[in-house]
Amino acid sequence: MPPKQPTSPRLAKSLAKNLSVREEIRSVISSCETANSQLSDDTLMLEAELALEALSRTVEANGRIWLCGNGFGLALAIDAAAKLVTTTSKFECPTRASVLGLNGVIASTAYGRGGQDDALGAELINNARRGDSMWCFAADSSSKTLLNAVSKASKDMHMPVVLFSDYPGTPLIRFAYSKIRIQPGEDDRDRSGYCIQWAHAFMANILCNQLKRLSRRTRQ
Repeated sequence: MPPKQPTSPRLAKSLAKNLSVREEIRSVISSCETANSQLSDDTLMLEAELALEALSRTVEANGRIWLCGNGFGLALAIDAAAKLVTTTSKFECPTRASVLGLNGVIASTAYGRGGQDDALGAELINNARRGDSMWCFAADSSSKTLLNAVSKASKDMHMPVVLFSDYPGTPLIRFAYSKIRIQPGEDDRDRSGYCIQWAHAFMANILCNQLKRLSRRTRQ
């Protein structure tokens, strides 16, 4: 084994500055352990089954799954929609899925109707129909824009709402048919939320895979 090289004063100073990196790694590992323990919880399994039931009814009826989100949740919504509308074999049917807020219709519906807070809800009312469903990824539970859209989906359009959120007290919960909530630990900090986001992405991928299998059976 080669002899251990002495640490230079400059390197030692750099390592001292980067102790926060070690702290962050440990914090993320702890966050992953917390997320993994919740993924195997029976309550979460039941909520996932309820979510699949609601979304499956929409797929079987050739309805549309409307997705929305903010922050990282918007990225999850876009990713889930892309998976649903893309076919990987001739035995699959593309699932009708759209992400709210990504087309120009909000420019004409938001003005004079509450501004941006009403943008997604107005787009939904103008384009959705009975039999559709909503899938919401709420990275910020205090978003009035998401709350407006989710409440319109549930109350006005009678849609089942599948909610992904890590906030146990979010007002969005009262409109949710199914709640997938991977919550951070008690000593968690913002910088260790990566594994919570990963867990939500993991659950979203599972549901997308199940819905793609359903489209194959529907076509056959």
